[in-house]
Amino acid sequence: MAEIQNLIDSIPAGICLFSKNNAKITCIAANRTFIDMIGAEEDTLTGKSFDYFIEKIHPEDRERCRQDTTALLRKKRNICGRYREYNKKKDIYIWIQLDGKLVPEPDGSYTAYFVYTDVSDVMLTEQALGENQLALESMIKHIPGGVFVYYEDNDRFTFVSDNMLNMLGYTKEEFHAKFGGKFSNMIYPEDRERVLLEIESQIAVGLFDTCTYRIEKKDGTILWVHDEGHIVSSIGG
Repeated sequence: MAEIQNLIDSIPAGICLFSKNNAKITCIAANRTFIDMIGAEEDTLTGKSFDYFIEKIHPEDRERCRQDTTALLRKKRNICGRYREYNKKKDIYIWIQLDGKLVPEPDGSYTAYFVYTDVSDVMLTEQALGENQLALESMIKHIPGGVFVYYEDNDRFTFVSDNMLNMLGYTKEEFHAKFGGKFSNMIYPEDRERVLLEIESQIAVGLFDTCTYRIEKKDGTILWVHDEGHIVSSIGG
């Protein structure tokens, strides 16, 4: 057991091992990283029942974690999930990713290997991005007129706002089918060459362009639009 403890202590992630013998599931080893992760005292986890660890999970995540780990312990599948785990010393919940695997032993028992990774920063970033996305969608929704985004290098739309679709009378599927998913196809044929040259000449010397052209609506009528564009370079150029 000392060799196992030395080994898991060298791993830069939280490690907790459980022995499963019939219905009895107990902790047999935990490394320093995991002990710090949950704010426990040294040498207080060995011998603890599995339910003790489940109770450390946030109430909103607890049942989901219980179901996932139960499936593992019943030899149905490995697990990989994200839950909030309580840190006693800091009195906070941290986001952890839990990966688990059940391994059979020669004596007929099983050892469950759990790897805990702190993903709090990742979850906070994803939450912030989600909130920013909602704010952006709300802003776009209230902008009078249509908004669309397309790649300058391949001419393909990546986003078309609901206001744009409503203005032209198309559903999203109808819009992409009508214009082949390309910005240039949306421009009325008689205006297309002129507009593309205007945009090309303007973005060659700056990041903005402005032009006026016609678009065919779903009902066949022609709509004149004033287009103000802004070119944005991606990280990949």
